[in-house]
Amino acid sequence: MRTLRFTKLVKLSSAKREKLVPLCPTRWVERHDAVLVFIEFLPLIAIFLEDEMKLDANAGLLLAAIRDPRFLVGLVVAETVLAHTLQPSRIIQKKEGDLVCAYALIREIGTLFAKFRADAEVYFHAVFVKAEDLLVEVGSAHDGIPIPRVCARQTQRANVPAASAEEYYRRSVYIPFVDHVVAELKSRFDDDTVPVALQLKELLRGSKANVDAVLKATKLYESDVESLLLVQTETHRWTCSAPAFESVKKAKEYAEARMFPNIAKLLTILLTLPVSNAEAERSFSALKRLKTYLRSTIGPDRLNGLALLAVHNDVDVPVDRVNNKFAERNRRLLLA
Repeated sequence: MRTLRFTKLVKLSSAKREKLVPLCPTRWVERHDAVLVFIEFLPLIAIFLEDEMKLDANAGLLLAAIRDPRFLVGLVVAETVLAHTLQPSRIIQKKEGDLVCAYALIREIGTLFAKFRADAEVYFHAVFVKAEDLLVEVGSAHDGIPIPRVCARQTQRANVPAASAEEYYRRSVYIPFVDHVVAELKSRFDDDTVPVALQLKELLRGSKANVDAVLKATKLYESDVESLLLVQTETHRWTCSAPAFESVKKAKEYAEARMFPNIAKLLTILLTLPVSNAEAERSFSALKRLKTYLRSTIGPDRLNGLALLAVHNDVDVPVDRVNNKFAERNRRLLLA
């Protein structure tokens, strides 16, 4: 009932969405969207909770929580950072994405966050102003965002020296959060974590490709090519004629068209290397929906078939061919 009442309130507003996005515990990219949608609905949520206080005592506690200046500042800081990582997270999780473009995209984001960190005073000012505006929109009793009380002995939070509330939250919330995101990006996509196979991106440079780097990466896939000598000779020819490429896919098409069979195999390997394990983990989610307690004795052949149908649900299955295949098999059960 609460969901229906909130949906009616949203329809009366000019919001682009119709409902909140749940905070998914397993899919990190959904958390980005959940925070952004929550901030969009925040004034409506405050109005809704005011009405719900007549029916539910917990609504008052939730209303006081979203009116807390500390909560609003942290929420807007999270929105500011996650807005820059939402689309890259979606792109990286796509199965058609390649490793080279993913690492280049992450480096651009890291450079952008380093700029946010260096000019924290300028960028956080806009964040702080938005938090103050939200404070008014949710109907908080505070005239502005106050600076927290500093104690002589503090155990729950750090005593950050600051002359104003904006300076306090910039030092205690904004800068640590940006530093944390930058550190996480470096731990996952730093030069020390770059796979050796990524050195095959030298082929995208065309005439400026580093032959030694290509050969070093090829040793990992020596069984997939004819020989290292042929790869070396093709790479030398590659540096004489190949132009620079924007993506691995275009370089692979050029290699296949210009008779570079071993380089084409290497580029195919680079193109098929997964950027993340999101696609594989989604297959487990599909398996959980298929093999339920009522289907605990399902065989592997049927389970694989149902899994393929669930994962590739955009493929049209010809019903006539399925019926003909079913009719060709000898079955003990006669269907009337």
